[in-house]
Amino acid sequence: MAEMPDMSRCVASISWKRGQGAEFFILHSFWAAYIALVMKKALFVVLSCAALALPVQARKPEPHIWPELGVEAQIVFPNHGAIRNFEADGNDGIWLEDQQRRWYYAEMFGPCQGLNFAQRIGFDTNGSANFDKFSSIIVDRQNCRLTSLVTAEKPLPLKERVNLRNEAREAGKKAVAPAN
Repeated sequence: MAEMPDMSRCVASISWKRGQGAEFFILHSFWAAYIALVMKKALFVVLSCAALALPVQARKPEPHIWPELGVEAQIVFPNHGAIRNFEADGNDGIWLEDQQRRWYYAEMFGPCQGLNFAQRIGFDTNGSANFDKFSSIIVDRQNCRLTSLVTAEKPLPLKERVNLRNEAREAGKKAVAPAN
């Protein structure tokens, strides 16, 4: 409820009004001040609610850019949620994203069957708290050893990667071996 205005500072003008069979007095300045105060507070509440209701533009944090790419790396505490996301690179490798949105590329020792279609994977660190090139990835109960784990850029979308592979294959077919 709004505060009542201070009546000691109020200069009241009393007017006589004739109503329909009733006569009454109106204290003009008191009610005008009271209504103004209530309207100001109501306007403040409405504007505050409108400001809070505006959708906040949530900026997606940009991926971390490594100072050097292709450097051997390790991910600390993968079993405690340090790995946020993964994206397979066929059956030969996998991109891993950690909680700070840094990307790594893990190359497999050999083809890891089912990696390209895996919905979930496991990480075997061999008793260590770090996921590195001596660790392995478990896909459909198959243990896939790593040969390297290096810093990398965010992978290209799948369609672009497929197009680049197809272009490279076509370029390889068109290349002519030098004659001896």
